[in-house]
Amino acid sequence: SADLGVTIREDSRGIREGRGSGELFFPSFTYPKLSARYRLETLNFEEKSEKENCRVVSACFQYSLNHRNEVAFTFSPEAYSGRKDINAYDFHGLTGTDNLHLSFNGGRTGFKENIQVMRSSLAEDYATLTMFGELNPRARISQSFTAADLDDGNSRRRFDTDLLYFLTRRGVPLLSISGRLSQVSYESQKDRQGNPLMYWAPSDFRGIQLKVGWERGVGSRWWYGWEVHGDSNSFREATPETTNENGFGFTVHASYRFETGRFHGRFSDTIHGYYRERLLGAFASLDF
Repeated sequence: SADLGVTIREDSRGIREGRGSGELFFPSFTYPKLSARYRLETLNFEEKSEKENCRVVSACFQYSLNHRNEVAFTFSPEAYSGRKDINAYDFHGLTGTDNLHLSFNGGRTGFKENIQVMRSSLAEDYATLTMFGELNPRARISQSFTAADLDDGNSRRRFDTDLLYFLTRRGVPLLSISGRLSQVSYESQKDRQGNPLMYWAPSDFRGIQLKVGWERGVGSRWWYGWEVHGDSNSFREATPETTNENGFGFTVHASYRFETGRFHGRFSDTIHGYYRERLLGAFASLDF
């Protein structure tokens, strides 16, 4: 199978990002538990009159013992235009029972907060542990913790708690209601020389998001839906003063399924951290 995608993102900081990707998936008929994915991704980053490009070529090998236990390794070097490359990689593991799962992701990736950060080839080593499962047939919960260390000596910690609940009518899901609690903190807000960092690094960020979603199918091929959500964020940077950002956002999406694949499109306008962003995406999945 092949997956193709294009996304365009722009935000209130004056940053515009274009991303294109293509991925091939190869299951093994000799060893059914083994599969491989190869992916090419290009990133064009614009900030005011400055531009930066990045290309990622990745290979992922996954071994699935069953639907509850799997491991995967991805090697995804990132090449920047005329600058130092980053040998990024990711290790993924999943295990659990019918109702409770535990996953781990760890590796290295490029830090792409803005053009200045990309030009310095700043990377981070990360580890994420997530526990998730079903409280009942209509409710799911997950808890994740991330620890990351950046090349410049800074470190980041993040906690996320997600709860999802389905409202049903006559046994069919009618609405989805979800909530997220997030907390992010960076150890330092200045570099080793005492100068402000080139990226946003709050000493304490706390966010709450409440979301309502609805989907509807038209026949066996078309379906569409929307999501609306409210966000309330508060954060502190180098000063003890707390900044509050509140607002609403939405997402609309539509998909079309045919015999050998599907098309999908989405548009969103939402608050992300301390700024507002808009994203337009188009994707296709094809089976051979």
